[in-house]
Amino acid sequence: MIRLTAVALFALVAFSVSAAPVPEDKKDPAKEDLAKLNGTWKVTSYKVAGVELIDADNPVEKILTFKNGGFEWAGGKSLPGKVTAIDPTKTAKRITYEYIGAEDDRRFHKAIYKIDGDTFTDCFGDYGDDWPTEFKSTAENGLKMLVYKRVKKVD
Repeated sequence: MIRLTAVALFALVAFSVSAAPVPEDKKDPAKEDLAKLNGTWKVTSYKVAGVELIDADNPVEKILTFKNGGFEWAGGKSLPGKVTAIDPTKTAKRITYEYIGAEDDRRFHKAIYKIDGDTFTDCFGDYGDDWPTEFKSTAENGLKMLVYKRVKKVD
């Protein structure tokens, strides 16, 4: 009788373990934000050291395209690269861009970013500088701040 009870108890435990629901994968905020960037973005505002470079007298056609963690600038000289790190858990979300040129010409921008629907904003200093702490481009801080609008696909 004890042996039968032990076998029944073992079968019950084994069945309940195998029948337990599989938990859903935890969401990864970094992957989610990287996926939100996929697509083509047109620069609508480009400030350097507090000075707006795009206006009616100086229309600039700069396009940034993200695809699966890679990106490419178009307009002027083409500049390909990849996102090497993205951290949406910080108070000012952080992203690191690596520009891909000759092997001895690897350059990195540490930027802060925000995505609001079809508007993407990033702010960064010179190559190698640390992440900015706020979205503000002034003569004093010398930061670059760009605002982009998503380019809608035309069917």
